[in-house]
Amino acid sequence: MVAFVGFWFVCAERHIIDYLPSPTAVLFTMGHDWQALLVDALATSSRAIVGFLIGAPVGVFLALAMAWRPGIRDFLDPLVRGLRPVPLLALIPLFILWFGLSEAGRVLFVATGCLFLTVVIAIEAIHNVPQIYLRSGSSLGAKEFDLYRRVVLPAILPGIFGGTRVALTTSFQLTIAAEFLGAQTGLGFYLTQGAVAYRMSEMIAAVVIVSLLAVAADVAARRGGGVLMPWVD
Repeated sequence: MVAFVGFWFVCAERHIIDYLPSPTAVLFTMGHDWQALLVDALATSSRAIVGFLIGAPVGVFLALAMAWRPGIRDFLDPLVRGLRPVPLLALIPLFILWFGLSEAGRVLFVATGCLFLTVVIAIEAIHNVPQIYLRSGSSLGAKEFDLYRRVVLPAILPGIFGGTRVALTTSFQLTIAAEFLGAQTGLGFYLTQGAVAYRMSEMIAAVVIVSLLAVAADVAARRGGGVLMPWVD
């Protein structure tokens, strides 16, 4: 990190990269606009977290249902695999048509992105469960529910949790993209206002803050996962 900041400072001071403000200029902007940035950071965080809390649990539920019943997996797996290549940002025009520039549309866009990310990663975790685990449990007389609860679920939980972590950090990126479209608050709005006025320090300040928010959320999630899944290193 120190090396990156040093490289950034040299590039800005020697004008190696055009229109790149120095780290001190960005820090000055953060100090000058701290009240507006605080309000916008809270708005972005609330949209990201609400969207994540809507989409990720649905994705986890679908993944667990697919692990529990092969029929559900056979039905949903082709659908998920077919939609996986679709870029999430390509869905923005559809959400504008369906929900306009409303707050609900922005949150649902984030929720949809979190849902697909969670399901896709969880499906890979399900497919990667070693079959020898299932055969060993069956040979020891485990019933279907016990096999699922004691073998399948512990085996796929780390993968599912990894998917939720990816969805959580990605939710901030999706929120910034959603805020470009008519939002009057949020770091995406702050970034857009800086771009319109060619205030590069404001743009980079918004990028730095949303990155720090995503990192903080990931650290909190990782520590929570260590408590919930102590058997995973």
